[in-house]
Amino acid sequence: MSADWSNQLLLSRFRVDVRLTAAGHAYRAWDLSLSKPVTVHYLPTPPEDDARRALEEKARSLAKITQAGLLPFYGLFEIGADSFWVDGHAEGPSLRYLEAPVPLTEALTYLKALAPQLDAIHKAGWAHALRPQNIYIGRDGQIHLGGLFYATPLSQPYDDIRSLAEIFVHLLGGDLEKGNLPEFLLRILPRALKPTSEIHFESATEFFLTACMACRVQAESLPGRLTGADSPSALLAKNWEYLPPLSAPRPATVVKLAETGRDRPSAWVWLFGLLAVFGAFALGWWLLPTPQPGAVSLAASAAGSASPIPPLPVSAPLATETAIPTSPAPDGLGGRIVFTCTRREINHLCMVSPQGGEIALLTAERAHDFYPTFSPDGGMLLFSSNRGGTFNLYIKLLQSDILTRLTDGLGEISASAFSVDGSQVAFASSRDGQPADLWVITREGTNPRLLHDGSGNIASMAWSPNGSSLAFVMSQPETPGMYDAYILDLATSQVSSVTNGKLVGAGGSIDWSPDGQFLLFFAGSPGNNEIIRYEILTGEFLQLTSGGNNAAPAFSPDGQWIVFNSQRTGNADIYIMRPDGSDVRQLTEDPDPDWQPRWGR
Repeated sequence: MSADWSNQLLLSRFRVDVRLTAAGHAYRAWDLSLSKPVTVHYLPTPPEDDARRALEEKARSLAKITQAGLLPFYGLFEIGADSFWVDGHAEGPSLRYLEAPVPLTEALTYLKALAPQLDAIHKAGWAHALRPQNIYIGRDGQIHLGGLFYATPLSQPYDDIRSLAEIFVHLLGGDLEKGNLPEFLLRILPRALKPTSEIHFESATEFFLTACMACRVQAESLPGRLTGADSPSALLAKNWEYLPPLSAPRPATVVKLAETGRDRPSAWVWLFGLLAVFGAFALGWWLLPTPQPGAVSLAASAAGSASPIPPLPVSAPLATETAIPTSPAPDGLGGRIVFTCTRREINHLCMVSPQGGEIALLTAERAHDFYPTFSPDGGMLLFSSNRGGTFNLYIKLLQSDILTRLTDGLGEISASAFSVDGSQVAFASSRDGQPADLWVITREGTNPRLLHDGSGNIASMAWSPNGSSLAFVMSQPETPGMYDAYILDLATSQVSSVTNGKLVGAGGSIDWSPDGQFLLFFAGSPGNNEIIRYEILTGEFLQLTSGGNNAAPAFSPDGQWIVFNSQRTGNADIYIMRPDGSDVRQLTEDPDPDWQPRWGR
């Protein structure tokens, strides 16, 4: 290793903190592009050209694997003659520091966390070669699995299952004959420890469920993470010497509401006109090594004669939108609020009244559901889910509970939004690990068209009330850690910048007020985000919150309220407030996170 990378900025993206002495040539770093901590792993021997191409292909495949608790793989990188790979970061000890034995239920909890992680890796065609040093115990008791870089092409899934069984036996003390274990468990373990092509478990989950049955333990009764203050794992995590928290980039200064009399802004107001972004997309294409593969051909082959709309980096006029009529409701608290609710490590969809009360669970599949949003009439939910393996868009009819998949083969789809008349859906799609582009499709799932393939990753979008334009948030590769909001005129394909690089981290979500006068988004450093309201005609930014790490704001259908999620009490919950930041009310209070809210009729 030529030099110590501590306190260095690599590739204008990874702000390295310290070397992790217990993890070899690895460093903790802050990814300015993803706005989250990561681990940078130095490769002592740079791969040759053929090996490098194989590694890059492998990296693209591994980067698509997502599963709760599995540390994501973010790619292979070069800096000069050196190479390194990056994955998610887990603060906490690895399993090799845990002294066995642990109670049987605690060992089964490890199986419950690791089994779906291994199955997700196997489904992608890879084997993990499970090792204790790649299993981490988080501060909150969550069990993380890292080391995806060392995955090998899958030959027999029961090789990994054997490794999982060996770790399970180690947790129980290593000597099964001396342990006071259920007899049936002793009978089924050889099937995992000494598998053959004829006798083996088909999946890690099958092994976990069989072990639970052998121990007469209901799998559903086991916690999703390690609990209990006196358990060996909890004591190890409690006594672990954690590194100090990473410092995040400082947010830009914006107008704050006055501490008293919150019905008017303070004297420090940014007033500027909307600026054109000449040349921004040309710079973006120069920075990216290749355009997104397959995007143009996919659109051209879709039903109908539509073709991708080329982005034009010129100034676009921003006229005041006309208001959409909304049904009256007492104090504006009508309709329903849908949000993503994490329950037992799985992301589902939940619903709550704007007046609070009981929370309704809308989905309960063993899959992750994200980014819910209502149809204009409030009768349908649009959301992204990986229940088919790949993240696709689904439409759920709320009255009949009918579920329809809207997309197939259009890449990994994240955020989406209905058009004002409900006939079209805009969405962000990523293909082959490339940044997400902006697409549109009919409500029936036909005629997909590429609207914008800008230089960065598109995180979210919102239709204007008159349907003539789309606001969206996109990361800026030329300025790491920065996100900007844009408006795309659908008639001319003209794009204009809203934030123009003035706010740090203005990403994640965006929404348009019903009268078309304001945009909502959040901005700030990770862990310290604030809700920002932007007035289109004046260019004024107004900070509506003060502390609490707030995100995902959205207007109520009548524009009298704003719903958002906040961690001001330590956990992510759903809140509402007036459009000026006053009258804040908490709607949910669950030990698990509630986030990504949207308000419908």
